[in-house]
Amino acid sequence: MANNYTLMSMELTDVAASGVEFLQQQLSVLEYRDECPGWEYSIRPYKDMGDGVRAYNVPDADKFNVVIFSEESCNVDALAEVLRAYLKIFDPDHILYFTWASTCSKMRPDEFGGGAFVISDDSISWMNTWAWAEQQMNQWKEISARHGKSKTSGETEVPPSEPPTESSL
Repeated sequence: MANNYTLMSMELTDVAASGVEFLQQQLSVLEYRDECPGWEYSIRPYKDMGDGVRAYNVPDADKFNVVIFSEESCNVDALAEVLRAYLKIFDPDHILYFTWASTCSKMRPDEFGGGAFVISDDSISWMNTWAWAEQQMNQWKEISARHGKSKTSGETEVPPSEPPTESSL
């Protein structure tokens, strides 16, 4: 038996106290629903002292950095929805992203990968490495087939980083 993990880490900067409260509440709900059983977050309060200088852990801190990370697993789709809601309410002009890795306790084929989310207040875009690899393989096969060349995929065949162009064949 193998264990699969979804690992991620990200930081939100310049979060107001009301935003921190919202994130804490929403992240607690996800943990309660067992969407993200092994994740944590840390909050670093600071005060902007001007000229790019920040004083951390001061009593009159008015901004916060929030670091969110998973130790074992996390439903990255659910987290993306929480972050979209946060942006909609507290920071609609901001866009953020996070990446994740999918790993396995055993060295099994196709058990490793990951992806990324780009999030705004009104949209979520994402990709994962499995879909990207499949798309690259299909583009390679399509272009090769048009030129009468046959390419088959196997477990050890590595697709190019860019599909071939019409002129490269």
